[in-house]
Amino acid sequence: MTLNGNIMKYCLEKGEILISFLLIALESMFRICTVILPSPLRNWFYEQSKKVYSYFLPELLVDDNANKLTDARDTIDLCALHGYDLEEHFVRTTDGYLLGLHRVYKKKKGKIEELNYLPPVLFIHGLMMNSESWVCNLKKEDAIPFALVEQGYDVWLGNLRGNKYSIKNIKFSSQNPKFWDFSLDSIAIFDIPSIVKYILSVNSFDSISLVGFSQGAILAFAALSIDTELRNSVRAFIALAPAIAPKKYSGRTVKSIIHANSQLLYLMFGRNSMLGSAVFWQAVLYPPVFAKIVDLFLRFFLSWTGKNISETQKIVAYSHLYSFTSVKCFVHWAQITRRKVLQMYDDSPGFKPSYYTNLNRIARYPIENIRLPITLVYGSNDNMVDIETLKTQLPPLSQCIQIPNYEHLDIIMGDTKKDIVIQQVVEQLNHVIAGDYFESIKEEFGLDTELVDGVMNHTI
Repeated sequence: MTLNGNIMKYCLEKGEILISFLLIALESMFRICTVILPSPLRNWFYEQSKKVYSYFLPELLVDDNANKLTDARDTIDLCALHGYDLEEHFVRTTDGYLLGLHRVYKKKKGKIEELNYLPPVLFIHGLMMNSESWVCNLKKEDAIPFALVEQGYDVWLGNLRGNKYSIKNIKFSSQNPKFWDFSLDSIAIFDIPSIVKYILSVNSFDSISLVGFSQGAILAFAALSIDTELRNSVRAFIALAPAIAPKKYSGRTVKSIIHANSQLLYLMFGRNSMLGSAVFWQAVLYPPVFAKIVDLFLRFFLSWTGKNISETQKIVAYSHLYSFTSVKCFVHWAQITRRKVLQMYDDSPGFKPSYYTNLNRIARYPIENIRLPITLVYGSNDNMVDIETLKTQLPPLSQCIQIPNYEHLDIIMGDTKKDIVIQQVVEQLNHVIAGDYFESIKEEFGLDTELVDGVMNHTI
């Protein structure tokens, strides 16, 4: 590239960063103005936006069931609307965070252990999400956790530090910047092992399976790669759309933000919670209006069409999709996606970040050390997953399943998910559990290995 070309590229990148600064400043100004308005006036604007929406888009007004799901206060309400009960648990990490944990089971009389008789499965949510993201589907048949509960699995929904269910620390208030001083490393080192250890302590099983979506899958990979005790406790891992190596960014603005220096990102977003404004607008806007804004944002910045998700599903899901995380987690994720390597947080303030320099080498998570069945499920149109790059890093015993025409969010919200994604998740877990069952029969009764293996393969 010529000198003029490099100068032009540099100016474009800096221009995109400047535009991002201006957009964030503009949003902050609108948010502050909205906050200081008297409550009656805010309610008036809410009702007017509702009337305008109803007039121009009456066909998109949600039905009664969708309204109830949209208005649900929390994971407990969402599960109840779908006919399931939920137990709340809390896990204390060794560094003092209190994590909310949700155990899902059928609304039937009897002990949970009798209803959920198969080994436990832990669901790990994605970036800026919480446990509600797994159960905010219009139909219960489209929620992966409910499908596993129906199979008899002991289903647990995790909540990582910082989100609405895990906003407590024994030392720091969430108003204290020290509360938000955590990267993805802290979650991988403290949160996931603590949750797994707690779950295994309250039931009779000695192993667990993990299901992670997007950043949740990244965190599971990281935790499993460095924690031997955790690896020995996990029987299977299903990674849904792990966003380690994005395929491409069609929008220059997002590309500029991801490739920006970490200190510049802190200057843009601060050092506390990431985009808390999203949760604010979610609370003050009429849900269909908020869904339209989110849809436009995702289309403009990430080129997600959302064509596999119905408009009503978007209205319900976007009302529950977003929660808090730290800016440091976002910066860490940007470092990972920029270099397409699952690495630890780079503390270097340098303005030319690189994975490997003659002064330091940023520690990489050795995911090739993981020795357990891993299934990676991703969409063919998911621009957050570069499967060819991922394949070079995946450990043995891994398999990749591509879902045709699916984008990133389609994996947990797509209209045809029941017949594609859920089927794969159930089949993979059942295969592993059935294999364990037949292995135990061989050992207990001393049966012929070839005979039992043949029966197992035929049964599965």
